[in-house]
Amino acid sequence: MFFLYMLKTYLCILFTVKILIKMVYGYIRVSTDKQSLENQKFELSNFAQKRQWTVFKWVEEIISGTKKIEERQLGILLSQMAKGIVSNG
Repeated sequence: MFFLYMLKTYLCILFTVKILIKMVYGYIRVSTDKQSLENQKFELSNFAQKRQWTVFKWVEEIISGTKKIEERQLGILLSQMAKGIVSNG
C-alpha cells in the first residue's frame, strides 16, 4: 500500500514538473556585422536569469529591421509557435 502511494505521489510530481517547464527562446538581431550579438545575448541572459528562466534556444541573425518579419528568423519562429511546432535543436 505504501509503495502504491509513493508511486502515485512520484507520478503526480513528474506531471506537475512537466506542466511547469516552459520553453524560452532568446531572439537577438543586429543590422550589421559591425554590431555585437554578444552584448544583446548577455543582457537577455541576465533578464532571463533574474526571472529564473532558462533559454532553451537562441535565435540570432544579422538583418535589417526594415525587412519584413516573414523574411527574418523571428518570423519563422513566431509562425512555428503559432502552429504549435517549435524546433528543439
